[in-house]
Amino acid sequence: MRKLILAALLAASICAYPHKHNYHIVYDTVEFKNWPSYTPKKINVSTEKLREALFCNTTTPRDDIHDTVNACADKLFEYVDQLLAEHLDPLSLPDMHTGFNYTLIITYHGELDLTNGNLGDFSSIHRGGDIDYSKDDQKVTLTLPIAFDDLAITYDYSAKIMGLGPTGGIEGSVTDLAMEVTFGFDYVNLLITLEDFTITNSGHIDFKFTGHALIDWLLNLLTDVVTSLLKKVILSVVEDVVGGALEAIVDEINSILHGNDNSTFIQEFALRQAHKTVLEHQK
Repeated sequence: MRKLILAALLAASICAYPHKHNYHIVYDTVEFKNWPSYTPKKINVSTEKLREALFCNTTTPRDDIHDTVNACADKLFEYVDQLLAEHLDPLSLPDMHTGFNYTLIITYHGELDLTNGNLGDFSSIHRGGDIDYSKDDQKVTLTLPIAFDDLAITYDYSAKIMGLGPTGGIEGSVTDLAMEVTFGFDYVNLLITLEDFTITNSGHIDFKFTGHALIDWLLNLLTDVVTSLLKKVILSVVEDVVGGALEAIVDEINSILHGNDNSTFIQEFALRQAHKTVLEHQK
């Protein structure tokens, strides 16, 4: 009864102010449970498509090296999209629990649980700009910007705030999430390496609560808390998932390049690259 009276008094006090209130939130616990395994499944990269990707800069006449490199990267990048879309879409997200203190006239304690989460629409991944390209007598280094147009998020939520216990769902999206990946290709030894992978833009999270309607002050408070939790978990998950997919594809390509059945393929590539290097030195 005391909690209900306090809640009623607080709500009345809030309604007396015409302006939007700023909440000062301090988290005392953030727990993650049931974190799924994101180990990617094996993907079959065809030798023919790999040949197209690696040979495109020797078989396609182009005046601009950046156009050539972009075309090669797009062909290899198709496998990233294939792996994510076929094996990891939608992706389960971990359950989350947080306890927090927030100040709104006086300080209160709240708790929030997010469960049954999913992250989907990985097929929106794409090259986010031109490739940064450098080359020496043995190695090509490619820095590739990649991005997601729109990732879909869903969660169930359960809150306990000032004796109030709203429950419902969350539906939203992450837009403009951008990353940068650097590949090295030793064309003398025919070895591809994943040298760096970083998130360069954490994107923008937008969502809505479904189910029971929330009064404005509670909606604003929960929005701030949920945004903080989602940002933390989505960046971690995307880094694990995309990074793991890239490593799996690099391993598969290297196994093809050095497989027992591909000696002719290796010789063909080495001869073409050697011929191209000679022509470059003659210019």
